[in-house]
Amino acid sequence: MKISRGGTGASTTVKYTRTLTNVGTPGTYKVTITSQAPSVKISVEPQSLTFSQAYEKKTYTVTFVAGSSPSGTSSFARLVWSDGKRTVGSPIAFTWI
Repeated sequence: MKISRGGTGASTTVKYTRTLTNVGTPGTYKVTITSQAPSVKISVEPQSLTFSQAYEKKTYTVTFVAGSSPSGTSSFARLVWSDGKRTVGSPIAFTWI
């Protein structure tokens, strides 16, 4: 994700909606976020997804609120869904322009 610097102290908010497909047994998956970007606040709604059958699809929204950082700064995060047995993760990269 590229983040415009904006004015001093300005923040940028971006939302993405994604779809997760269950390819296994029914279960409830909870999200965790690991981030190396202290100037980016990441939230996910809903924070858990319950699947009742294989190949069922669920959507979730990830919201990023990014504070300013020097142009060219890069950082990383990871979003992981897990039911305690299985996990699926998505890497996230940030670059300020």
